[in-house]
Amino acid sequence: MNNVLSHQKKSKNTFEEKKSPSSPKNNNNLILVVLVGLVVVLGLAAGYLLNLNFIEAADEKESITQLSESSGFPVTETPALASEISRYDGKISNIQYKGLNLDKNQCLYLMARSITLIDQGEKINIPIRNYASPANPYGVLSSANVARVNYVDMASRTYIWMDNNGQAPNYTGIYTPGSPDLSSDLTFKLFMKVLTQYNNTGKLPSTVFVS
Repeated sequence: MNNVLSHQKKSKNTFEEKKSPSSPKNNNNLILVVLVGLVVVLGLAAGYLLNLNFIEAADEKESITQLSESSGFPVTETPALASEISRYDGKISNIQYKGLNLDKNQCLYLMARSITLIDQGEKINIPIRNYASPANPYGVLSSANVARVNYVDMASRTYIWMDNNGQAPNYTGIYTPGSPDLSSDLTFKLFMKVLTQYNNTGKLPSTVFVS
């Protein structure tokens, strides 16, 4: 009887000794499963974020497809507007741009104010108002080579004049000794060329020749 019990006890101990912890192979499989799951989760998250950014970019692009007078004219749009005007060599009475019908005086104001804002590094929406044409336009220059410091100053004085008087100026003077005045039309072409070059290069030009 004792021998039988002793044998059974011994068999139980032997069975327990044969039980071993998980093998390295099983551990490797578990780690692999965790890593694959992690990659899948990260991939799904990245896809979601990319899709979200794409939707936001599409919404932003869509938002500037059409403009409205009530929201004003974005400074970021004036270089493209100037490029569109340049297709007609600046000889326009009005122009259609992204749902807006802008006359020449409105374009003059938008370009003049945009040049000063770009020079200052500001991005805002410019109010769209109506302005009368010059009462007695004149100017003696048929061509001019205008430095940045001068055309920025001219742009500032132009839009301030228009705000104060409700019309485009008869001429624009250059604050350089001995320099004649530019006519309203030549001033218009000057601002158009400044912004067209900015549209192409992303920088305000150091000088602009206009004729």
